Amino acid sequence: LTRSPPGPPPSAVRPTALMIRLKPGESSQLSSSVLLSTAAAADASAPASLLLLSPGAAAAEAPPPSLPGAGWIEVCRCNPQAQLRGTILPAGSWLTASGGELHLVAAHVPGGRKQENDAAATERSLARDLEEWVGLCAQRRALAERAAAEGQAWEAQAEAQKLPIDWGGLKLHRACAAEIQEHGLQRGAPVGLEATLSALCARRAAATGAPTRAKLRREERAAPPRRWREVALGGSALEAVATDALSFPLSGALLAYLAGVDGAETLTVHILGPEPAAELRCRRKWLAMLAALPHVRSLRLLFCGPRVPARLDGVAEELVLTEASGGGGAGSGGGGRGAGGRLSLAFLRGDYHHRRPEAPAKFGQEQLAIAFHPGLAEHAADWAPSLRPLLRRGTPVGLTAYHPPEAELDARTLAALGG
Repeated sequence: LTRSPPGPPPSAVRPTALMIRLKPGESSQLSSSVLLSTAAAADASAPASLLLLSPGAAAAEAPPPSLPGAGWIEVCRCNPQAQLRGTILPAGSWLTASGGELHLVAAHVPGGRKQENDAAATERSLARDLEEWVGLCAQRRALAERAAAEGQAWEAQAEAQKLPIDWGGLKLHRACAAEIQEHGLQRGAPVGLEATLSALCARRAAATGAPTRAKLRREERAAPPRRWREVALGGSALEAVATDALSFPLSGALLAYLAGVDGAETLTVHILGPEPAAELRCRRKWLAMLAALPHVRSLRLLFCGPRVPARLDGVAEELVLTEASGGGGAGSGGGGRGAGGRLSLAFLRGDYHHRRPEAPAKFGQEQLAIAFHPGLAEHAADWAPSLRPLLRRGTPVGLTAYHPPEAELDARTLAALGG
């Protein structure tokens, strides 16, 4: 989980004032890093957007004066003005306006070239480590495929490669496989959803005495569950199978808590790159995220990505969490207080940075963005146009990964994008 860095402290940097005027269709390249303060539309009645093409993208994209195309990202939308304190744009970036003329108040950043050199060294180190990791994964994959073709079992493969074996985990894996086969379970469809919702609603009802306001002190906020036994699922194999589906909503609740946005009565979360067989299957499971956030009364989730099915594009759904039943159905009325709440879902098919402006009004201002298992380090170029605007706006961004080495590489990549 990360936020965009706030920029250099005032005591360390004494910037010099700078005014930038941008007209639609014309582009300007920064000769040095600048610290943005304010962006305002020249015509208060005509909203305008500030677009940026980063130095790395400019090298591959035939830079301006051509009109903006692929690689451009929206830094902010001015209607008629936007505050951008702490936003640093690196030297070599191209800027342009869309929709109307823009006036920027910014400042040169002394020492910016050193920061850029440090950032370049960090990116080179990350690229080397990523190349080594990808190479190691390819070797392991080739070994596993060859051993499987020879009929070698997992444990025999591990012993041959002198890898430690988690015998308890292997036993649990086989028990899960038996449960999946016996019950005909599907990926993304949770086991024991009703029991989980009931347990979460009981926790939620016990926490309703805490104050409900936009900013709760940490000691007033009720932490979501971190262990599966806290949500009363039965049997270790069933618990493990359930994590394949319920880890999405419950990880979302934990990320909201870690980001400090779980105290809001209305919480808007954007989920990037959802998969039909994972985040989007059995959408009622997202009631578990609402149930695990006792201070939230209205949870709004926008699912946006190229894998959203065409039949869901532009669709909005409403679900209600009721104290009595632990959950509700699509289109249900009411909502209630106590342990209840309302879950609103919206879906957009396509790249997030292109489709976000089309989100329904109430889903537009995200307080948290989440990407589940994005493989960010290996696919940074694909994710950058969607993540950079979020980081520039200071939106908390949460990612999940399959294991610690991947998580570390993804975190370093995210920090590089936000820098």
